[in-house]
Amino acid sequence: MLSLTKKVITVLRFLRLKEYSSNLIGIPFLIWLISPKELLTVKTALVLTANICLTAFTFSFNDIEDAEDDFLDLVKRERNVIANGSLERKWAYLICASLLSTGLAILQFVDPQLTMIAFMLSVNSFLYSWKKIRFKSIPFIDLVSHALAIGIQQLLITYYAFNPLDFRIFPYIGLVTSFSFATQLSQELRDSRIDEVTNVRTTAQILGERNTMILIVIFSLIPTFAALLLPKPLPYLAPIMTPAYLLHLNKRLGLPLKKLL
Repeated sequence: MLSLTKKVITVLRFLRLKEYSSNLIGIPFLIWLISPKELLTVKTALVLTANICLTAFTFSFNDIEDAEDDFLDLVKRERNVIANGSLERKWAYLICASLLSTGLAILQFVDPQLTMIAFMLSVNSFLYSWKKIRFKSIPFIDLVSHALAIGIQQLLITYYAFNPLDFRIFPYIGLVTSFSFATQLSQELRDSRIDEVTNVRTTAQILGERNTMILIVIFSLIPTFAALLLPKPLPYLAPIMTPAYLLHLNKRLGLPLKKLL
């Protein structure tokens, strides 16, 4: 029983749910904004489950491809169950394939067109990490690919499931894209030392630390203005979005914002 418990815990660590749970919490909130009558329905449960599976695929596959690099960093080695040997690579690939196929299959029941959208975005998630191409190591493309994988994918799937794609989606895209850019840049700053050792080139390395932090602040300001164009209560939350997000980055990633002063 203990062995089974350890295996379950290892798989849960591999899925890294804690790292993107805040993104997924926003999905029911988005549904409430665009189609409140459908919030407490089976359709909502299906869309949320599909998003969990596809987002978990993105994070889990990234850990497989980063395992060799993460082994060189003690903190990342402890977190990455592939790098520290807790989970065999063959089982990791099987889990990733299961997550992807399950997410796509669920969306097929919701709307076949959603499956195609999700598949194309999942290809981006795959190429973001796959070492033979690795969008995450191509400056500036790394930002776009990250935004598509963590933010835009969840937004498009959820929005299209409950509402035809129209001009009203653009403020939402501006909000999630800006937050995604800021998050990616802050992670690149945090990982700059190990990226140099493993020959990974990122936007943050090209721009330098100070310019990157200025850009993070700028991207963190954009959602405040985007929120003013969205349904209530988001306009009321606009004034606290930027400071709350920057405090979050500082706490989670150790972003040295005081260096800007």
